[in-house]
Amino acid sequence: MKVLFFGQLSEIVGDSTKTLNNFSDVNSLQENLFQEFPSLKKATFRLAVNNLITNENLLLNDSDEIAFLPPFAGGWKFNLVI
Repeated sequence: MKVLFFGQLSEIVGDSTKTLNNFSDVNSLQENLFQEFPSLKKATFRLAVNNLITNENLLLNDSDEIAFLPPFAGGWKFNLVI
C-alpha cells in the first residue's frame, strides 16, 4: 500500500511516501508506524484511506492509499467516513 505523509508528518518520517505491505487494518498500520517513529504518535493528524477521511479501523488491502494529513486550511476535498 502507498502511505503518504504531508507537512510536518513527512519531516517526522523523513519522506513523503512509503510503500508498506501486509497490514490488515488501519490500527495495525498506525501502531507499526508509531513504533518506528515515536514522534508521529504525538502529532496531530487525520487519516484518509483512498481519499476518504476516517476515524474507523478500516480493513486494508495492499492496493490502498493511506494519507496522514496534518491540520490544514482549505485546498483538498475528501469525503468523511464516520
